[in-house]
Amino acid sequence: MIVLVGLPTVLLLGYLVQVGISSAIHGISVRPWNESQRLLTEPRVLLHYLDLLWLPRPYSAGLFYDGYGWSRSLWQPATTLPALLAISALLGLGWALRRRWPMVALAIAFYFAGQLMESTTIPLELVFEHRNYIPAMLMFWPLAWWLLDLRTLKTLKTSLIVVLPLSLAVLTHTRATLWGNRSAQALQWARINPDSPRAQAYAVQFEIDAGHPQQAVKRILPLLHRDPSQIQLAFNLLNARCALGGVNAADLSAAATALRTTRNPNSLLPAWFGRAIYAAQRQVCPGLTIKALRRLLQAGLDNRFLQAQSGRMQDLHYVLGRIDLAQGQTHAATGQFEQALSDNIRPGFAADSAALLGSAGYPAMGLEVLNRYRTLSPQASKPGLGMPMIHAWVLRRQDYWPRELSRLRATLQANIPHSATHQEPVRGP
Repeated sequence: MIVLVGLPTVLLLGYLVQVGISSAIHGISVRPWNESQRLLTEPRVLLHYLDLLWLPRPYSAGLFYDGYGWSRSLWQPATTLPALLAISALLGLGWALRRRWPMVALAIAFYFAGQLMESTTIPLELVFEHRNYIPAMLMFWPLAWWLLDLRTLKTLKTSLIVVLPLSLAVLTHTRATLWGNRSAQALQWARINPDSPRAQAYAVQFEIDAGHPQQAVKRILPLLHRDPSQIQLAFNLLNARCALGGVNAADLSAAATALRTTRNPNSLLPAWFGRAIYAAQRQVCPGLTIKALRRLLQAGLDNRFLQAQSGRMQDLHYVLGRIDLAQGQTHAATGQFEQALSDNIRPGFAADSAALLGSAGYPAMGLEVLNRYRTLSPQASKPGLGMPMIHAWVLRRQDYWPRELSRLRATLQANIPHSATHQEPVRGP
């Protein structure tokens, strides 16, 4: 039993310590806070979770906690030290009750053990309500046990047995009704989370779709003025201006500033620029031109935070390749795709880029990208511990990528005689 429980515990704690030390030494380029600030913030977050669990309400912040303020010291904000003391007291209470009320002690220990992975050193986002699903499994077991003992306080307990489930059912229905109305949900979350750029950007999308772009602009401008690095707000400002008739130099300047200073745009870059390229080609939004998009992408390439993230640099070069391809500059597009592949060597990206070139009528160029991947693949970084490593192992066992790339290569080769570029030689691997 000691081996079965103790060894995994030691390994987990060792991993968390290693992650914490690494984050403290190397920094966290995708986050505005550092490792010590995260650790100071998490006691406040855990108390927030407990507040939501023990004092349920029909509406919460939902998915948007990016506006949650982190702790900069034990005194800023003032709730940091009290939260740390409260969590310490709860842990001490669990230890003190382990013999007299083991059920309560187990519920406390299980909750905090369940929060170890996502609420300590790993630099995930600070808050997400779904992190409570498993840790809270045993939390209300002691309460249920107490309610079912009707030898004392029978009237009170019987009333609670009836009232609590009914109250929770009403709250659940209210929340489910909101989740069933996406537009109302977006506006409600924006009201609950005035400091969340994501919540505001989400609401803006519905306002634009509903034909109220001016209202969207009014919502975005003060938030973007407060934090010019919010790329999702800057892009939505361009979307709203396009709906109003066109973008101006100030709008493009705001977007360039956001691209130059944002820390982590996630997957927003290829998604938004893909739509923007389409709009620029068809000239449906005055001011949003291919030339303007290139300037925005250059601002992203100048971003020191993005320069430290291979995936984001890949996104930027990929979009530049898309622009070159849209303008018929096939050699430039192939060069951008190959640079993007060098930024982050992935078979999936090689396949997507090669297929894109092939579908555009340039299968020979697609083969060049596949050849480039074959050259670079020995240098590809290994996935870290966790699901990426397991996923990579499954794909290797299935021989997935060799088969897929071989099939794609054969398809591209077969289409060369029918393409406009069949006379161009293909560079060797």
